Amino acid sequence: MLSPPFIQYKNLYVIPTYHPRIEFAKVVRSAFFQVFPDLIAVELPNNVREEVMEGIKRLPYLSLIAYADTLNPQALDFIPIAPGASIIEAIRTGLEYNVPLE
Repeated sequence: MLSPPFIQYKNLYVIPTYHPRIEFAKVVRSAFFQVFPDLIAVELPNNVREEVMEGIKRLPYLSLIAYADTLNPQALDFIPIAPGASIIEAIRTGLEYNVPLE
């Protein structure tokens, strides 16, 4: 029997991923249907939350969100909105099944 695609501690399920790999997006989706979570927590800056949600709603079209780095305002950080990214898949699946996102 295969081990589950997550680490479990009490009622917390953690999925270690490498962001740009579709294999991890598949693991996220598989784990969702094994656990049926009450809440999904992802690494997502609050200051770009609405833009990320808008980009996810545009899928399958790709988006790239740029925002100023708080520690170095002259530098930009980027968030690619692509269906193969594990965090994007976690958010997309949560939205699809009305699971709260933090």
